[in-house]
Amino acid sequence: MVYGDDQVTAEDVRDYLKTMDGGWVDWENTVDTFKSGDPATEVRGVAVGWMGYTWALQHALDLDCNMFITHEPTYYNHLDTDQDIFRYQGVVAKRKLIEDNKLIILRCHDLWDQVPEIGIPDSWATQLGFEDRVAGEGYFRVYDVSGRTALTVAREVAGKVKEFGQNAVQLIGPEDQKVSRVAI
Repeated sequence: MVYGDDQVTAEDVRDYLKTMDGGWVDWENTVDTFKSGDPATEVRGVAVGWMGYTWALQHALDLDCNMFITHEPTYYNHLDTDQDIFRYQGVVAKRKLIEDNKLIILRCHDLWDQVPEIGIPDSWATQLGFEDRVAGEGYFRVYDVSGRTALTVAREVAGKVKEFGQNAVQLIGPEDQKVSRVAI
């Protein structure tokens, strides 16, 4: 990847993302780090995904992307430190795919959650149609949904996430329960 006359490295991409920080990320204590690959490597292409599923990583490679930016952990544990996970053959195969292809994986969780309007809580609220924010900052938002039942809210959410392949939303509790607040 070339920007002007310069080649762009994975480190450059991370440094650019850090410029979006409004002071809410503790860069000395964050999960927003490289999970695999050499940060000094020139980037040919970048794929971005919610999770680094094996199929998503393979798709990125098929598109000639050698960098994958993910919101969630690569190996299922928030800090990506659970070595016990490698007892599962599928996880071993995933790591082999990553290593064999020298795929650079950058986790962008703390930053991605917090960027106003485009961060995870705000963008999900927009996608789900919640508009009347009454509280929350940082990792969560609270919206007023007064006058609706739990079933109505669940159906509204289910309708909004269906286009993303989420075929159901589980409702736990009485369907006719009046709901006043929803938190994301």
